[in-house]
Amino acid sequence: DSMKLGNLKAFVPSSGYALNIDAAGRLVAAFPFDTLTWTETVSRSLTRLSAEVAAQHPKRLKLFASVGALSPPAQAELRKLGWQIPKLD
Repeated sequence: DSMKLGNLKAFVPSSGYALNIDAAGRLVAAFPFDTLTWTETVSRSLTRLSAEVAAQHPKRLKLFASVGALSPPAQAELRKLGWQIPKLD
């Protein structure tokens, strides 16, 4: 399924990143990656980000959005960390 993200209404800092809250109240991590591969460095950064987001916004739906490709291991690990990965048009 593909989706479009709604209007972004607010920026929220988390673990050194600027994330967004959209009009539907979802937390949106929008990153301009060409490709994301699950490496040790990526794992450390996104695990820390995910833990902080879970603590700060425990009830918000979390979307990890990128127009670039996410490797299958990256997709699997992000899902384990509680992110939904929308397919963007």
